[in-house]
Amino acid sequence: MQSSEEKLRHFSEKVFEQAKQQYERILEQAQLTADNMMKEREYKCLADAYKNIQKQIGIIKARETKGIAAAKREMQVKLLDIRERMMDEVFESVAAKIEEFRASEGYGAFLMECIRNACAEVGAGEIFIDRSDEKYVENIKKEFPDCEVLFFEEDGAVGGCEVINHAHTRSKNNTIAAKLKQQRQKFIEDSGLFL
Repeated sequence: MQSSEEKLRHFSEKVFEQAKQQYERILEQAQLTADNMMKEREYKCLADAYKNIQKQIGIIKARETKGIAAAKREMQVKLLDIRERMMDEVFESVAAKIEEFRASEGYGAFLMECIRNACAEVGAGEIFIDRSDEKYVENIKKEFPDCEVLFFEEDGAVGGCEVINHAHTRSKNNTIAAKLKQQRQKFIEDSGLFL
């Protein structure tokens, strides 16, 4: 049989061994808890860093987009200015050539053709011409006896005519100014220089 000392020693060893196992379990649990806490903190730090980076990227993108939009607007304004200057130059030279044409022998035939085309489209009615075309009134009355020849009240027709048929509520603007306006619009569309 075992002596009391041996029993006590054996008991002490068992208690010590159990205490050691419990200590190791507690230490292991503490280590796991510390690891988990560290991982959670790392994850939170990474998540916060990611959110901050995304926020900064958003701010940078917004700033860049705003800058690009401002530059684009500035270029559009410059493009519009260039287009307007080009049109002004082109149409100023055209206006000078129109005045030369109106002073030429061929203008009378052009005017009569404008009136013929307008009357063919809308029928007989009032024929409006520019006051400077007064010298053609007799020829117009001879060819179009059913029409009344009148003068535009305001300058700006720049030659040509407008025929108004009140009976059929139709009109045809065959003035050079109307044709120039159409050409100016066509120039804007065809040039590709628009906003």
